[in-house]
Amino acid sequence: MAAQQSYRRLMDKIVERAKSSVTARRIRQNGHGEHPLAGHEVTLHGTAARRHDLSVALSDAQRDTLCEMLENERQAAFHDFLALLEDAIALDDVQILQKGVDIGAAREETLHFDFICRVEDDAWPDQDE
Repeated sequence: MAAQQSYRRLMDKIVERAKSSVTARRIRQNGHGEHPLAGHEVTLHGTAARRHDLSVALSDAQRDTLCEMLENERQAAFHDFLALLEDAIALDDVQILQKGVDIGAAREETLHFDFICRVEDDAWPDQDE
């Protein structure tokens, strides 16, 4: 049971990170995703300037859509990494150990399926009530 609880805590932390896009948060707060340097004017060049110009040219609704797209892609990247990790576990190449205990063996389904369920705010199987 301790391995299962540790696995669930780890997966919940992964989901929390996957749902948090720094760029999306900056766009929502500042209208663009470039790093604000506290109180300093910064001249942007190249790709950074093009991203900035695109973000500020969008309507609020378009910026929200862009933020959703960025968040979805971030979550997709975490999903793809977990699918890759799952394949390595299945080949006995990798284990997920915490203090010597294989918590990867305590997964409910596959890593990426558990991830998708938590991203969608589904409860863990025994917490459905």
